[in-house]
Amino acid sequence: RKVMTVFQKSMRESPEVQGCWDVTGPTDYLVTVAVRSMAEYEAFGIREMTPEKGVRSYQSMIVIREVVGFDPARAALSRGG
Repeated sequence: RKVMTVFQKSMRESPEVQGCWDVTGPTDYLVTVAVRSMAEYEAFGIREMTPEKGVRSYQSMIVIREVVGFDPARAALSRGG
């Protein structure tokens, strides 16, 4: 659990991280990152996705286009509120 705490702290302190979720399945976390360029993304990966921060491996998925964006009003309606 200490390794997870180190990773979580690192994600909380990283300005590029827009969201970080502990998830089920073969992956431990889902992290959303906002950067201006691939060079900035590479720098983020080199700085944050390290064994010292508990990362053994990671996969990247790059958004090509938004199909359905998050809308708080839509989310509330889906819950009946």
